[in-house]
Parts: sequence; structure tokens; C-alpha cells
Amino acid sequence: MKKFNIFVVGVAALGVASCEDGPGIAQPTVQPELPAFTSGDVQIALSQALGASAINLQNSVADGLSVDIAEVVSTENLPEGATLGFGLEIADNETFANYREVKGPVDAEGSAVASALELNSALKAVAGNVLTPVTVYYRIPGYVTINNGIYRLGSSDKYYGNGSVSITPLDNPVVSVDLAGVLAAGAIDLQALTDDKVETVEVVNVASVTPLYEGYTMSYKFILSATQDMAEPVECAATVDNGVVSVSVEDWSNAQKKFYGVSSQVRDVYWGLQAFYTYDGATYNVKGDDNYVKTGVISVTPLDVPRHLCTPNDTQ
Repeated sequence: MKKFNIFVVGVAALGVASCEDGPGIAQPTVQPELPAFTSGDVQIALSQALGASAINLQNSVADGLSVDIAEVVSTENLPEGATLGFGLEIADNETFANYREVKGPVDAEGSAVASALELNSALKAVAGNVLTPVTVYYRIPGYVTINNGIYRLGSSDKYYGNGSVSITPLDNPVVSVDLAGVLAAGAIDLQALTDDKVETVEVVNVASVTPLYEGYTMSYKFILSATQDMAEPVECAATVDNGVVSVSVEDWSNAQKKFYGVSSQVRDVYWGLQAFYTYDGATYNVKGDDNYVKTGVISVTPLDVPRHLCTPNDTQ
């Protein structure tokens, strides 16, 4: 729903106007006998969750992934055909310098209902990829839709409620993988694969992923490091086909050279697999921050080092 940071403007044909909204507001010129509609004509009560300062998005799963924002207590002078809606703006501090808003259209029962998926995404946008309850600040703007036009109820700083609330996020998808190919063998011979003109190798099979919410998509990253703490990692291009994650042999070789230079010595390399879900254009690590679904170590045989350096002259 598009947001207009404007007052409720006068709509002549419907007689919508407000004398309390300040100067510069259009006044009706026809049908002045119709009553004026102002932001004060709408009264709401906070939802039970907001009233208790705790929203558990896990509970919304049983409710069709919906979250109540408020209940409309009374409405006067609402123009015929007009509908109401409310938003829930959340931020990590009271200045609301960085905030996100989810919309809550008012349903037939008078409840302003928002999407739990959208609220979960908004929470992570302001608080980071949180996995546990986090307290944020909230405020509730109101809107009216008239003839497909959406207008803010009252001035730009008019809110129907505000405060702080603890929000428990939805669980991230849970991913289980089995080792495959070179990881299952515990060793990779880059020279043999290069000689055989092998371009990619399988690393894991995605054994299972918990059911994804509508709009979620999964992706993976394969990370290599010279140390067990995965310091200074190198990301390899990972492709997924029918649940099998594969990695480029060239990326393996480039990482090996970065860690140990040009050498014929067999070395151990540490690896980690990260899994991500994407929703509404934002991508989140399912384990939070830079954590891994699976980690391990593998023995790497590098490309052969040339035994002779030849130059085009008689000194050879």
C-alpha cells in the first residue's frame, strides 16, 4: 500500500474536510451539507499483543500468519465507500530515524491485521538477523482509502498509539545436509580433477529443509579457510541442482593458492557451508550472522608445480 505523508485532503464530491488539520487543506465547494470527516472521528484500541507489549510471531503461524495491530472502536462521518487502514511502524530507537512500516487493512470485524511475514522482515531490517525476542519502538499511523486514493489520517505526526514492544521473530528455516563427493571422501585432488577436465565437484546433499513460508527462497555459500576459526575466508561459487550443492574446481584451486601459494605440498583446508533464505528482496543467514550449517576439514592435493622453468635461449 502506497503511503502518502499528507493530511486527509478535502474531496469535494464526498464532503471530506477537516478544520483542525491546519491551513492549506482543500475545503469542499460542493455538497457542503455533508458532514466533515477528521482524524478525530476514528477511535481505536490497541490489539491484545500490543497492549501487553509482546508480539510472538510464532503464535501467528496458527492464525494464518496474521498479526492484529488494533481494533476500531468507533467511526463517525466516514464517507460512503471509504475504508480504513492502519500501519505499524517499528524502529530500534525512539527517534525513528531508521524505521520500517507494515500495513494493516481493517477487516470486516474491524480489526487492523498485518502480515506476520512482513512484520518479521521489518523487524530484521531494523534490529538485524535476530533469532530471539527483541524490543523495538512502535507507532501507529492511520489511513483512509477513498476512490482508490490513500490518504493519511490527520497530519504527518498523527499516531493512534505508540510505545515499545518485544517481538519474537519467526523461526528461520532449519537446513540439514549430508556430505557428498569430495567432502564425504575427506580429500580432493585438484591435479587429478584438472587432468580429467572436471569443472565442478559435489560437496553436500541438502537432506531436508523445514517447510518454507510463501515467498521464501533458499540459497547456499561454500566457504574455505586456512584456519579452523574460518578467519580470512574465501567464498566459492556454489550451484544447487536437485538438492546437490557443487563447487567449482577453479575456485578450490584459487583458494588453495591464496592460502599456501604455489606449492606441491598436500594441505588441510577448512570448509563451511552457509544457508540463506530470501524474502521480499532481503537475504538472511538461517543460522544468524555468519554462522555455518556444517563445517569440516579436507585434505587438498594442489596442482603440480612445474619442475623446470624454460626460457627461449641457449642457456637451457
